Amino acid sequence: MKLPKFFFLLGFLASFVFPSSIAGNESRTNELIDKLQTSTTQETKVIERRILSYWMDSGSEEINSLLNQSIEYMNRGEFQASLKILNYIVANRPEFAEGWNIRATLHYLMLNYDLSIDDINRTLELNPKHFGALNGLALIYENTGQKIRALEAYEAVFQISPNRFGIRGAIDRLKKELMSNSI
Repeated sequence: MKLPKFFFLLGFLASFVFPSSIAGNESRTNELIDKLQTSTTQETKVIERRILSYWMDSGSEEINSLLNQSIEYMNRGEFQASLKILNYIVANRPEFAEGWNIRATLHYLMLNYDLSIDDINRTLELNPKHFGALNGLALIYENTGQKIRALEAYEAVFQISPNRFGIRGAIDRLKKELMSNSI
C-alpha cells in the first residue's frame, strides 16, 4: 500500500530528539502558535515542525520511544503492530494528545474513519489548537463526501495556521464546489 505523502511527515517527526521540559514546551508552543498568524508559508512549515516536535514529547522516554516505534511500523505498513503500541500509549497516557492523534492517523490509513474521528475528537479535547488533527478531520470528511464539514475543519485550521501549505487552496476549492452544487 502506498502511503499518502503527508504521512511521511510522521517519519520525519519520529527522528526528532525530544525536548526535555514539558512545562517549558507548553509556553514555547503557545508562542509559536501565535507566530503562525503572521508567518510566511515557508516560515509556517518550520514553525509547525517545531510545534509538532514539542507535541510529540510525552514527558516519558518509554512512551516517546514507543511512539517512534509505532510510527516506524506505520510507515512500513505494519498497522497491527503499530496499533498495539498506540493502544498501550493511549491507555497508559490518556492525557497525551499526540498518542491519540497518531492513532487517529493509523485508523485513517486503515480506512477506519469512525475510529479516526473518535481519536481526533479526543486529540482536540486535549489540544484544541492541533492543526494536524483538524487537517486530518477535514481529509476524512472530504473522503466521505461531507464537504461542508470538511470546509469547516479546514477553516478551523486556517484560524490557527493561515499560511499552512495548501490550506487556502483547499478552502477555495471546497467553497467553489459547494457553490456549484447549490446552483
